[in-house]
Amino acid sequence: KSLHAFLSAQPGRITKLSPQKFAIKADLFQTANGNMLRCTMKARVYRCADVPNRLLVEFCRRSGDSIAFQRLLAEATDHLLGEFIAASQVVEAPFADADSTEPSMLMPLLDMLQSEQEQCAEALVALTALAIASTATAFAICAGLSQLQPGLLKSCAQSCCAEVAMPAARLEMGF
Repeated sequence: KSLHAFLSAQPGRITKLSPQKFAIKADLFQTANGNMLRCTMKARVYRCADVPNRLLVEFCRRSGDSIAFQRLLAEATDHLLGEFIAASQVVEAPFADADSTEPSMLMPLLDMLQSEQEQCAEALVALTALAIASTATAFAICAGLSQLQPGLLKSCAQSCCAEVAMPAARLEMGF
């Protein structure tokens, strides 16, 4: 109910509601620098089989802007943590537990920078988030970028695609 209330209160609309699967799909909007950004996201609630009375909420961006999704995810997390008693240990994604200063952990994201626009945008958002979270990781990202094609980050920042240019510029300017 709380997840539905949060998504219903956002600008946009719920496009699919599946009570049997405990899933909601919505087209939502966020404003960034005066621009309206749209993303389609799906949220699904799971019950943890091994821990009684614990739920897991999965958010997945189906299409649209990755920055809008990132902001909506942060707002939804704050909302849900305010509504429910948080678990004593918040389980992070497996990548977040790993030592992200290790170059081998960053290479898949760095390699994605040379992919198509959508994958490049996803990699840039992830790299920016990692760099913000840890100074050591920021240095590792800079080292990894220097080993790639010279000027790659600068050319991404000058891209016509805002989903690529915005996170690239943020990463290039030091977040």
